[in-house]
Amino acid sequence: MFGLIFIKFSAENPIFPKIPPKHPNFPGKTSKLHEGSAGEWFINTAFAGLRRWDAQYFLFIVDNDYLLEKCLAFFPGFVMVIRIFRMAGDLWLKGLFGISLDPYVVTGFLAVGFNMLFFYLTGLVLFILTYQICRSVKIGMLAVSIFAYNPASIFFSAAYSESLYSLTTFAPLLFILLAVRLDNVLARSFGVLMSVVFFAGGVLIR
Repeated sequence: MFGLIFIKFSAENPIFPKIPPKHPNFPGKTSKLHEGSAGEWFINTAFAGLRRWDAQYFLFIVDNDYLLEKCLAFFPGFVMVIRIFRMAGDLWLKGLFGISLDPYVVTGFLAVGFNMLFFYLTGLVLFILTYQICRSVKIGMLAVSIFAYNPASIFFSAAYSESLYSLTTFAPLLFILLAVRLDNVLARSFGVLMSVVFFAGGVLIR
């Protein structure tokens, strides 16, 4: 998948003009297309600290695709998840209420919201995994606390792919562990299959 994106970018790069650094949609810049809207003001105010650093590139890719060479440093897994849910939400709103929200606003909200959701799910999976290995609730809670309360935890709340990356790392380990301990062949096969699926999905995020 990422190889196809790289080939696509390499083919388009000589044909289409590059976006200049002062382009309104350049990562880190507030687009003039959204300036002044209530939704844009809310996103930039409430989530200002969660849209900085590499997060601005993830958000840029969701809205504009891989138009910049710098964007190739970011794998498409997290981007695809946000884009799919944004498109699904847009179709749902149009079909049910006949309205369409600003993609810039929806992207910022979904990226932060889903990253926090993945952070919670990762903590839950880590606790179950630790408990299955150590058979101790105390050690499981300690592992989750170390995972959650550390200097790098800001990246599990901002619009980054770290939470989804962690989830696709811990979940396969849990599935493999459960598959080894189960006696039923069908259940074992399902556990191995799920671990492969999660690991394969993690390749698009790493």
